[in-house]
Amino acid sequence: MSIGALDHRKQTLRFRLRAATDVLHRETERLFALEHRAAARETYRDLIAALYGFHEPLERALIALQWNASFDIAPRLRKAEWLAADLSALGLSPQAIAELPVCPHLPDLSSIPLALGALYVVEGATLGGQLIMRALQERLYVTPEIGGRFFASYGMRIGLMWRRFVDALEDCGSDSSAAAEVEAGAVATFRTFGAWLPALPVAAHV
Repeated sequence: MSIGALDHRKQTLRFRLRAATDVLHRETERLFALEHRAAARETYRDLIAALYGFHEPLERALIALQWNASFDIAPRLRKAEWLAADLSALGLSPQAIAELPVCPHLPDLSSIPLALGALYVVEGATLGGQLIMRALQERLYVTPEIGGRFFASYGMRIGLMWRRFVDALEDCGSDSSAAAEVEAGAVATFRTFGAWLPALPVAAHV
């Protein structure tokens, strides 16, 4: 990569967000610890319940905002629906799903740039979905149709959906004030999610 290309990369909002959230991203991966949370169907179901408790109120807040059409927001706010389908496949009744605890303290989503920071986190999380699905199929016989809808997310369109999001996101990078809000929203979302995740199973050592 040439020096000019590297300098341009450093000016992109995506690069700025990656740098600002790198430590938080790695800490979230440590807390997520899929190898422990997916050690048995019961602990996997607990993980899916926790993810539902985070995404359900987050999506309700996000969908209430006035989004630019370039973000193609409707299909991006179906993760709670996918998680509910997974919980149903894992044996929870509709009433039990409705009674699950939800995250009481969301990050600030009072502006589109702040909300974009949150969306950067949850959309970015789809990128490892195919690797996770392979691990789930091997360990728990979970499939995209039965218990793994959330991690399957957009299927073969994961890369395309991410590129479209990043392209739309970069339009905010030219406004320094908006870019700072996007960064703040991403940092707050990582922190909120990390705090919401339940403790690891007792047998886990990470």
